[in-house]
Amino acid sequence: MTSPLKHLAEYYALRAIAAVVNPLPYPAALAVGWVNAAILFRMARRRAREAKARIRGVLGERVSRREVNRVAWLSWRNIVFNGIEMMRMGRLTPAWAARYVEYGSHMDALKKRLASGKGAIVAVPHMGSWELGLAISRMHDIPMFSIEARQKNPYVNAYIHALRTSAGTAILERGAHTMREVLRRLRAGEVLAILPDVRMPAPGIRVPFLGGEANLGKGMALFAVRTGVPIFPAIATREGWTRHHFAVFDPVVPDAGLSEEEDVIRMTTAVLRLIDNAIRRNPEQWFWHNKRWILDPVVTARQAVGSDAED
Repeated sequence: MTSPLKHLAEYYALRAIAAVVNPLPYPAALAVGWVNAAILFRMARRRAREAKARIRGVLGERVSRREVNRVAWLSWRNIVFNGIEMMRMGRLTPAWAARYVEYGSHMDALKKRLASGKGAIVAVPHMGSWELGLAISRMHDIPMFSIEARQKNPYVNAYIHALRTSAGTAILERGAHTMREVLRRLRAGEVLAILPDVRMPAPGIRVPFLGGEANLGKGMALFAVRTGVPIFPAIATREGWTRHHFAVFDPVVPDAGLSEEEDVIRMTTAVLRLIDNAIRRNPEQWFWHNKRWILDPVVTARQAVGSDAED
């Protein structure tokens, strides 16, 4: 069990970093992040080795060791940059977005959908600066909301929640009544932003992904099927340090001719196929360092007991 003192230390460390980077110009703030990323990358060698093994396993032997190292480093640096940008979320303005973010006409289909008064789901994987999507959507008057899991550290949990909502986005905490609230908001014409590339710890649905099978939750597609709203896959990429690109793709639409279970699998598979292709094109944009690797098999309670008995 983590002590309250450790929770406080983690929280004040985050606030100290925020106090340093928030007054700085954007590139200078990222420079501070780069230094921290380099230090942490060397300290977290075990995590780096795991990420490199994952990259090698997905991209294959044709990719050089140098390229594997490059992808692992940029993926790590990117998550630190994302953290810096989250700390500055409340400072983002339309002028800032016009300078650093490109989305072209990709928002048009989503805006057209919302103009009809109907809701939608935007599936944004762990690529580029995915958190920026929440702030950018509000700048386009898109009524977007998201779901977050409670962090183990209550102080950090409250801080991150405040940062996300500072951009004007509604954030629902995952709980017993979350599904009912999500369905209500979608039917009312709002947009759910969701991370589809998250491995579920309990058995869910099996979907082909990155050369293996991912165990994913039903939530994203189940929300779509039960409300009749489409899923718009969206990919965020970072160019260099400060340039961001957001691409919104053609929607995956529910099929009334299929059973709920069949359609959930079909829609999830279609979204993950697009994400798979995007990762293979730009592997450094994806987060390979997650503690819970998306292709790890799920160990059920019964299997765990059986394994202990054999030992």
